[in-house]
Amino acid sequence: MDSLASRITDFGEWRISVSRRLHELAHWADERGVADASLTEQLRALEHEIQAERVVVAFVAEFSRGKSELINAIFFANYGRRILPATAGRTTMCPSELMWDETLPIGIRLLPVDTRTEATALADWKLNPSAWHFIPFQLDDADSISQSLLKVAETVQVTPEHAQALGLYSTGRSDDAVPVEENGMVEVPRWRHAIINFPHPLLKQGLVILDTPGLNAIGAEPELTLSLLPSAHAVVFILAADAGVTKSDLEIWQRFLSHEASIDQNARRYVVLNKIDGLWDALSTPAQIEAQINKQCADSAHILGIAADHVLPVSAQKGLIGKVKQDVQLIAQSRIDALEAALSEGIVSRRREILAQAVASRVSELGAELDRQLATQKREFTEQLAELRMVRGKNKSVMSHLQKRIEIEKAEFERSQAQVQAMRTVHLRLLKEAHAQLAVDKLKADCDVLRSKIDAGVLRLNARDLFTDFFKTMRDRVAAAEARCTEIQQMLMSQLNRLNTEFGFSLPLPKTMSLRRLQQELDTIENGYTQHVSLTNFLKLQQASYLERLLRSVYSRLRTAFETAQRDIDAWNKASVSGLESQLKERRRSFSRRVVAVDRIEEAISGLQERITGAKVQEAQLARQLEELRGQVNALSSPGSTLRTRVDVDVELAA
Repeated sequence: MDSLASRITDFGEWRISVSRRLHELAHWADERGVADASLTEQLRALEHEIQAERVVVAFVAEFSRGKSELINAIFFANYGRRILPATAGRTTMCPSELMWDETLPIGIRLLPVDTRTEATALADWKLNPSAWHFIPFQLDDADSISQSLLKVAETVQVTPEHAQALGLYSTGRSDDAVPVEENGMVEVPRWRHAIINFPHPLLKQGLVILDTPGLNAIGAEPELTLSLLPSAHAVVFILAADAGVTKSDLEIWQRFLSHEASIDQNARRYVVLNKIDGLWDALSTPAQIEAQINKQCADSAHILGIAADHVLPVSAQKGLIGKVKQDVQLIAQSRIDALEAALSEGIVSRRREILAQAVASRVSELGAELDRQLATQKREFTEQLAELRMVRGKNKSVMSHLQKRIEIEKAEFERSQAQVQAMRTVHLRLLKEAHAQLAVDKLKADCDVLRSKIDAGVLRLNARDLFTDFFKTMRDRVAAAEARCTEIQQMLMSQLNRLNTEFGFSLPLPKTMSLRRLQQELDTIENGYTQHVSLTNFLKLQQASYLERLLRSVYSRLRTAFETAQRDIDAWNKASVSGLESQLKERRRSFSRRVVAVDRIEEAISGLQERITGAKVQEAQLARQLEELRGQVNALSSPGSTLRTRVDVDVELAA
């Protein structure tokens, strides 16, 4: 198995292992009654997040760069033939997602291009199955699969007016205008978007392939640049070795790829110099051929402004043929292995490392809270055991003193309850204010105001400035929401410290809630829309349908980002107070146990030893549970330990 396929398979197995461990931990905590609803919910949410994790790789190129052939060579060579259409000319007319969802039937779903006349965003169309045309195919029939996938290359002829309404035709720019045929019609893609649900082993392990068409289609579909491309973990941009970076190649790069918001941009973007077999000249020496390839790589890197080692020469066609024929020498000449190794290390391994660190951090936090709850229960039994030993052989005056002490502690506890209730009132108010800043209805109203202001401008020349002001408002909203979270944190720290000091609780202090990720998402979205409201798109902006699609796309992306942030705030909030709720409940149970114990001792001193023995058993059992918990948390918190086999997990859990 090649390095990329091997890494993706390992990644999928790793996700299964981690997800299973999280499930076991949640079940273990439920079974022993040491997790409240909030902690259980957080463990289940983390388990679901791991299960749903995907590695998204987007392939971007102008037509005739060999993009589909490259996808065939990397992912589908084991079928012994081309699966994606890769004939001469344009073979991908609409964006296509190759993925696997076991809840959906095997086949290809196609969204008609006429849906572009409606303002509904692509993300919303995905929630409407009836709008899609579905074509099933047979897994054991490569011809059936190939014929079904040819649908992505279909076109239809429409009038120039209809093409303009679709946002696929403009008379104002000769460089990207679709030509009018002799019959006065314009050829446009038949489909707007394709989703191919295919149980390929790598797709089943979490790989998603985004196959995009050329410049016209990318520019005409705002959600490609506002959502699909930025959400990809890697973008593979394909050039032709014989031509290098052409004008249209450079425009795609500058308009849609160079603005990708990422901490380490080069690590997420790769440039493939395809068709190097065209430079294999029989009259040149191997050294001369190598020098020519290296020069093309260096020149391309310089023009695009990226690191030279991120331009990878390859022959997709020879790589595919070499794999199908199992020709080791041809595979080596094609350099397909070097590309797969780079993608493997730079995408899959890095994504796994980031995810492992995130899992370790969250599990450590949740495990610490479970640890505190178990330790609190153990301490309560230890104190109860000490009380029982103290009264052994004592008279009624000692019993009376013990009862009074319990009553005093209970009165103090009730006083703490009043403080907790007052704290909750302020807490809920601040939480509501934080959510209000990110409310979807408020976002919708802001987008409506933006639309009205753009329409009111002369020839919509103010669109770019208005978008800039709009995103400033969004950033102010996010900052206000974060400020409310900071107030919540400061209030909780003050009150929880007081409860710990005055009433003997052991409540953990809340962590800081940061919305920096949302601010970065706003930067990504704003960078993505820039080319859509610039003067280069002046004529398109005059089309009401184009502007409506653009605004719907922005709203859809922001809505998703804001809803995600709201869920993050809720999760942080629950984690901040979950310890309080559990310790309050445990304190009440402790008082009940102590009162019952004293009452029974008064009734039958002869049963005292039995009570002491029972308390000892409970104390020892909780000590064992603490050790079990710490072992499971350590296994999940250490990224390396989650790589063990399922057998190891079974043995450990059974122990």
